[in-house]
Amino acid sequence: MWYQETHGANRGIKATDFEFKYRNSVEHFYPQNPNADEGHEKLPPEELNNFGNLCIMARGHNSLRSNLMPDAKIKEFKATDQSLKFELMQKLAENDGIWYIDQINKHSQQMKDILSEFVEKDDK
Repeated sequence: MWYQETHGANRGIKATDFEFKYRNSVEHFYPQNPNADEGHEKLPPEELNNFGNLCIMARGHNSLRSNLMPDAKIKEFKATDQSLKFELMQKLAENDGIWYIDQINKHSQQMKDILSEFVEKDDK
């Protein structure tokens, strides 16, 4: 994504502000254990662990987010400090006003399209 954004793609993410850092932890944007007392339901494993709901970040950043809902993660943490994928997830959640199964699947397809586009250009 960084390469594509810095070479003409325009998905509205700030690739030029992005810093490559060591990231070794998988973050679930919709949490694995949402607070049921607040009315949040647990997602089925196939949706929870869908590529569209995951991004990579530093372990310390991940533990701070643990079971926060996506809107709280967006409010508390700057996307450009995380990953470009996190930033795309944030944009989709903000545009749709929600992050749930439809958004997870939409983002999963978006990422597959981005990866396919990159591979196809690289093959030429």
